[in-house]
Amino acid sequence: MKPLYISATGQDSGKTAVICGLIQHLRKQGYNPGYFKPVGQRYVQYEGHNIDEDAVLAHQAFGFEDLPSDFRGLAEF
Repeated sequence: MKPLYISATGQDSGKTAVICGLIQHLRKQGYNPGYFKPVGQRYVQYEGHNIDEDAVLAHQAFGFEDLPSDFRGLAEF
């Protein structure tokens, strides 16, 4: 599968909703998509790390084996 980068010109535009829908759809089609959050905006404390809340959502909703601290870009300062 080729990488797909979802972006927008501003915050709160529905990127996470689109990504969650794509992950769900691709899984139903038999694919095994991954997830990576290159730039975070809102952080929560999760498993001892400052992680973007969308990365935590993806980890919990889709049961990714990788830890959310592994699929972040500039999330921890």
